[in-house]
Amino acid sequence: IIIAKGNIRTSIQTKLYSSSVGVSAIQEVYASLNYYNCSKGIVITNNYFTKPANQLAKVNGVELWDRDKLIMELAKNNSLSFVKCLLNKIFHLINISMCMYW
Repeated sequence: IIIAKGNIRTSIQTKLYSSSVGVSAIQEVYASLNYYNCSKGIVITNNYFTKPANQLAKVNGVELWDRDKLIMELAKNNSLSFVKCLLNKIFHLINISMCMYW
């Protein structure tokens, strides 16, 4: 996902995993930065990241949102039900069900 606000473009990888997310997700978003002319990369997951993934993200300036951060951010903005609905629609479009992960 590529989002833009003003002149800032951000590349976002979303990972719906039943186990921890590894370094490949960080590599994917980092590789997309130059290709899509983005200045920021974020990986968001319903799970957690492996220690090597955390280390690689830190070295490359990639922001990580694990399950706890995602829930915290959604709760902070009181938008959990809206985002659940939105994510369900997105995952439905790509034929993935996320209901079991929430």
